[in-house]
Amino acid sequence: SHSLPGLDSLEGIICSSETLYDWQRNYIQESLKVKVCAYYGLSEKCCLAAQFIDSEGYEFIPTYGFVELINKSGQWCAAGGETGEIVATGLGSPTAPLIRYRTQDLCVYSEKSGSIRNGWPIVEKITGRNSDFVITREGSARTFTCSHKLIWTVMHKVDAYQFVQHTPGVLQLRLELR
Repeated sequence: SHSLPGLDSLEGIICSSETLYDWQRNYIQESLKVKVCAYYGLSEKCCLAAQFIDSEGYEFIPTYGFVELINKSGQWCAAGGETGEIVATGLGSPTAPLIRYRTQDLCVYSEKSGSIRNGWPIVEKITGRNSDFVITREGSARTFTCSHKLIWTVMHKVDAYQFVQHTPGVLQLRLELR
């Protein structure tokens, strides 16, 4: 158990950007003795979901984007606990909208979907990305989101880049230079 000195004025924590895993949420809540909520969104600005103090799971905000939760069979998730990919159509860009954008982000569909806040789609949790992982020599998956940070200092010389992995523990960087 972890404990920090009391922060009486702290009412909660809001996390955003990367997937908030259960072990991270539990660690923060146990340490700071406050509720942890999270946001889910995309830099492509196709969809936005939030956790609210009074609800479990993430609620997608329909005025931001239209969200489909698609299962392995290519159908809309219909049963609570079913895993699906988030497929989103953004409503904020009239000049270059992304339509049915496959995010490769996975979630667990909630049977409560549509029962809170006027029918907003609800997922129990965002479980992580279906891609953007590298495999270590030991065989475990490590997130590779923000991999572009590795080449930020030379981006002005790069037209395109790609990371490729065929063997666990070995990663190849392909660059197309200007």
